[in-house]
Amino acid sequence: MKKTIRAATFNKQITQAMAEFQSIMASGESPSGNGRLTVRTMEVKEPSQYEAKDVKKTRAVLNVSQSVFAQLVGVSDVLIRSWERGVRAPAPIARRLLDQIRAHPDQFKSLVRPTVRTTRRSVRQSSLAVGK
Repeated sequence: MKKTIRAATFNKQITQAMAEFQSIMASGESPSGNGRLTVRTMEVKEPSQYEAKDVKKTRAVLNVSQSVFAQLVGVSDVLIRSWERGVRAPAPIARRLLDQIRAHPDQFKSLVRPTVRTTRRSVRQSSLAVGK
């Protein structure tokens, strides 16, 4: 008789625990209650796949050269050329960044500013204009 009572109590505990777990998962909370979401409780969306033409289109959205795009992404311009020729494929972290550039191009455009450089030609032209 004691085994029957124990089994019934254990079954109730398991049923209650499963109900609590389902409630936690449905609300999007952490099962441990500490607020941490882990790979056991969450699925992370994979970054998009990028072929050569996709990398070129992404760069074209910003209207920048390969060198400027490389600085923006944090890689070498040789690597950008390799991506755009299809010789190499962007790593997952780079693909995630490319996804963000596509999703929010204006934010990335705001990071690129023209430099103020005085060239010999502009100095000559301004000195000629002063001499007139």
